[in-house]
Amino acid sequence: MNPAIGKMAALACGAGLLLGGGALAVGMMSGNGLVQAVAAKYVSPGCPQERERMGEALGRLGVLDVRPPGARPSKRYAGCEPDDDLAYADQSYTLRDTHEAVPALYRSAAVRDGWKVVPGVRPEDDDVDLLCLTKVVNGQKAFIGVRTNKTGGGDYHLAVRSAATGGVLCW
Repeated sequence: MNPAIGKMAALACGAGLLLGGGALAVGMMSGNGLVQAVAAKYVSPGCPQERERMGEALGRLGVLDVRPPGARPSKRYAGCEPDDDLAYADQSYTLRDTHEAVPALYRSAAVRDGWKVVPGVRPEDDDVDLLCLTKVVNGQKAFIGVRTNKTGGGDYHLAVRSAATGGVLCW
């Protein structure tokens, strides 16, 4: 192999590996001797690509960006759980003030965006308030749960879930 092409292959693969935590680069020789790098996003073993794409779509939902004044976002997570065929997106916020107005803020923003309130959903923990909403995202039913502390202060959490098997997915 021509040393220049070998060097290009190493650079292309190295650049591909720098694309992100789960990126994989594969070097290929084309007919004219040039090296091409192809990067592929890492997909969880056993997680169907459609579930992975759904997790990414849930992570881009605008309702996750809504927050009251003074709320600080933490890192957003999105993806899928292969064992449960579940796509998800999670966003937490830290708010020093009371959480009293948080459910109304999300109810209003979500309803404007086409979400509907799911009545009768109760949290497992008595110290938590839970607002549950649903709408169709990418052709599948999705749920968002807004969990706040009754005592206020600290973190509150938004959890978006969608599963091919259905069911109410707020907790």
